[in-house]
Amino acid sequence: MSDIASRFQLDVYFQFSGLAILAFDYCITLSNEITWTWERPWNLVRALFLSARYTPFILVSIYIYDTQGPKAECNLQAKVKLGLAMLAAIAIMAAEGLLLIRTKCICCQP
Repeated sequence: MSDIASRFQLDVYFQFSGLAILAFDYCITLSNEITWTWERPWNLVRALFLSARYTPFILVSIYIYDTQGPKAECNLQAKVKLGLAMLAAIAIMAAEGLLLIRTKCICCQP
């Protein structure tokens, strides 16, 4: 097998292993998520949590399909990559927002 093909295959393994880790984390924490998140009223923290929690599933799935699926025309691929970048920015902002809120809660306790 050529060096390029083996690197491509390794990339595929890493993509699917990342998705598997996300799915495993989702499965082991689902009961806590239902208890602490789904039974609460909507607010900023819940919206940030759900954005940070579920955007990576969408990102990884679209990325795997884009790299492993049938090849589309260049214009469509550019739009997909722009959409992926925007979703990644949303996920990062949501995670950073949660970090700021957690830090504020820890620092402001009496």
